[in-house]
Amino acid sequence: MESKRKSIIFFCILGIIAFYFIINLYLNKKNKLIIENKDSKLISIKLQDKNGDYIDSEIDSWPKEGYIFNKELSTCENGGEVSYENGQIVLNTNGSEKCKIYFDIDNIGNRCKGKEFASCIKENYELDSSIIYHNLEDATKKEFPNYDLVANDDSYRYAGSNDIVNNYVCFGADKCSDTENYDNLYRIIGIFDDNKNNQYKLKLIKADYITNDLEDNGAFKGTMTSSFYRGKYKSGEVKSFYWSSETRQNNNWRLSNLNTDSLNKVFYNNIPDDYRKMINYHTWIVGGNTYAKITGNNAKIVYDSELGENKLKVGDSGCVNTLDVAETTKCTDEDLEYPAYIGLIYVSDYFYSAHSKYWSLVGNDGTSDISEKDYTSTVDDNWLYLGQSESLITRDSGRIDVFFFVRPEGKLFNLFVFKYSNSNGGAAIRPAFYLNSDVKLSSGNGTISNPYILNIT
Repeated sequence: MESKRKSIIFFCILGIIAFYFIINLYLNKKNKLIIENKDSKLISIKLQDKNGDYIDSEIDSWPKEGYIFNKELSTCENGGEVSYENGQIVLNTNGSEKCKIYFDIDNIGNRCKGKEFASCIKENYELDSSIIYHNLEDATKKEFPNYDLVANDDSYRYAGSNDIVNNYVCFGADKCSDTENYDNLYRIIGIFDDNKNNQYKLKLIKADYITNDLEDNGAFKGTMTSSFYRGKYKSGEVKSFYWSSETRQNNNWRLSNLNTDSLNKVFYNNIPDDYRKMINYHTWIVGGNTYAKITGNNAKIVYDSELGENKLKVGDSGCVNTLDVAETTKCTDEDLEYPAYIGLIYVSDYFYSAHSKYWSLVGNDGTSDISEKDYTSTVDDNWLYLGQSESLITRDSGRIDVFFFVRPEGKLFNLFVFKYSNSNGGAAIRPAFYLNSDVKLSSGNGTISNPYILNIT
C-alpha cells in the first residue's frame, strides 16, 4: 500500500513538472514575423548621421543603400529578437512588441570597428572615393585623371580637397575634435606595405603644426606667421625649427638635431605610453635627390626619384657623411636609410595628397608667382596643404646644406638646414609616423568632429 502511494506521488510530481515544462515552452515560443515596411506601432527606425548620432527616420521603409543594420543596438522592449535579412526585418517574438531598429552609415568606420584598421581599409577602400589604390593595373581599369601616374607601390592614399577627405584620427587621447584636444588630431596619409609582406601600416601626420619648442635642443628657431595659414592656432603660436640645427650645416638626416633630439626623443617620449607602443619602428628613406628631379617633374617621377627605382643608391654621389665635410660624397647605407619612430612626410606624400588631376604638374615652375603650372594651383584640392612654410624629410642631394619644403603658397622649394640668416632657415613641422599593422579601430567615421578612435590594448 505504501509503495502504491509513493508511486502515485511520484507520477503526480512528474506530471506537474511536465505540465510546467509544456506551459513554459508555449509561453516562451517566439513567432517569426517578417516585416517588409515600417509599422509605426511596432517599429521605430534610427538612422546614424555623419556625426555618429542617431536620429528618427522619416521614411516608411528600410534604407536600401548606404546603410548597414546595427544588430548590437537594435532591441525590443519585451525580449523580441530582430535581424535584417534580404532587405527585410525579421522579428522573433512571443507577444506584443515595440522595437527600435538602428542602421549605421555604410562607411569604413562602421565596417572596421574592432578590426585591424589598416587591413580593413584595404578591404573596404572603395567605400571612400577619396582613397586611391596606387596599383597601375587597377588604376588603368578605372581611368581617373592621370591614372597612369600612380606610385604603383600598392599603397592606398587619401587624395583631394579638405572638404571630401575624412581621415582624421584621435591619437594620444580617447576623444578629440576641432574644439576638444585639438592638439591630438592627426590625419591618415594612407596605408603602406613597404616590406611587401601584406602587412599594411597606417601612416599618420599631425593635423596641425607643432606649437611648442620641443625643449629647444638646438633645432628650435622661433614663431611663424603666414597669411595663407588654414589651421586653427592663433598668430605666433606655430613654432619653426631648423631642419638640422642652428649651426649644423649638414643635410644628412642621421645627423639632424631635429630628427634625433626634437622628434625622436622629446616629441616621441611625450606621447602617452598606450599610444607610443602603437608606433612602428620604421626605416625612413632619406637620401633625397636633386633639385631638378624633385621640383621639376610630375608626381610619378618625383616618387621614383625619392623612393622608387631611381632613388639614390649605395655608391651614388650626392651624400654628406660627416659634419665637417665641405662637399657631397658617395652614399652609404647609413646616408640613405634611417630607422626611427618619428619622421616628416616625403615630397611625394605632398604630391599624391592632391586630386589626381594635378599629378602631372611640377612642384615649382621656376617662377615666384602662383601658377597654374605648378603645385600652387592645387591648394584648394590638396587636403595636406596647410599654408605655412613646412619642412619635408627629403634632402636636396645636389648640395650639402639644403632640404625641400613647401612654401606658404604651396610651391615646392629648397631651404637651408641651419640659420643662414634671420630670414633663411627654419620652417614649421608636422611629425609623421607609421602605426603597427595590428592596431585596431574602436569607433568614429574620420570627420573632424567624429575622428577615428583607436583601440587601446
